[in-house]
Amino acid sequence: MARVFSYVDVTDSGFIAAVLSIAFNPFFWNVVARWEHKTRALSRGFGSPHTACYCLGIVILLLNCVRSHWCFCWVGAAGWHPGWKPLLQGHIAALPHAPCKGPLLCPVPTSAL
Repeated sequence: MARVFSYVDVTDSGFIAAVLSIAFNPFFWNVVARWEHKTRALSRGFGSPHTACYCLGIVILLLNCVRSHWCFCWVGAAGWHPGWKPLLQGHIAALPHAPCKGPLLCPVPTSAL
């Protein structure tokens, strides 16, 4: 474990923000989905379940953009960290720098929203 901590500065504020945003997103989705399933409050608030689903999908995509932004900021700030050579070459190296890449890499689940 000490070897892992030698590669990553866990006290870096960008790293902490990235970890918190990565952990928050699935927690938020699950809590809101369970709350909606129990109470149907979003469906009543928006007037229809379809509108509520689309609005929740937009919120989830916006949270994905925020998460990607924080991860991008941390990756940019942590450029001095060593990396694995195959990941640092070619088009794979550009993936962390693509904000909002989730909907681009997974178009089928995104289109289902």
